[in-house]
Amino acid sequence: MTSKNELNRQKGLHQVDQQREAILKAAEHLFLRQGLENTTMGEIANEAKIHRATLYRYFPNIDPISFEIAVRMLQRIKTSTDISEEPVYLQAVKEDILAMIDQFSHLRNAYRFLGMFDHLYGDRYPSQDLASWFKDEVNAMRWGKGRFSQTIPPKLRAQLVVLLNTIMSFLEKMASRGELMANEQDVPLENQLEIFRAMVDHYLVDLINKNRQTPAAN
Repeated sequence: MTSKNELNRQKGLHQVDQQREAILKAAEHLFLRQGLENTTMGEIANEAKIHRATLYRYFPNIDPISFEIAVRMLQRIKTSTDISEEPVYLQAVKEDILAMIDQFSHLRNAYRFLGMFDHLYGDRYPSQDLASWFKDEVNAMRWGKGRFSQTIPPKLRAQLVVLLNTIMSFLEKMASRGELMANEQDVPLENQLEIFRAMVDHYLVDLINKNRQTPAAN
């Protein structure tokens, strides 16, 4: 039987988790509405309906909030595109990667935030501790090179990683400036996505044909 003290402890932890979640939700809303660089801790506290002092008990500044939301966005993309938790064949890799483009409308906010994140932290990390934490979180969700079996030859794995980075960069740009670029270049956003998908598909088919002797392990 659970003691009263234990119940109180569990309740306290639950309240902490709820408060932390409310802060992250409020921050995500503000970041997407007005930009990562234009959002202050005071605004996050107001959006979360808490005192600023309470916010600082959870986060010392805006950087760890941004990094946590970046991890959430990557996880959202990963979940929505059904990326396998296990080493996968090249055909499955192809389907997962193309799904990132196919799900653009659904994942647009995730790509848009990651574009802001890359812009702000593109050439620096606020601290080594935060950089290490972010790397561990990304690796744990099997993102980047972790998405591909370690049995894949290094050259092929490098090709897939570069392709993944290229896709992310393109989708991040389309998410933030798609309509503006469409007007400037006279190519509708939907057409740009279709053309890009066809290019990626062609490249992946070529990789599969060159490695069709065995599954992705070769």
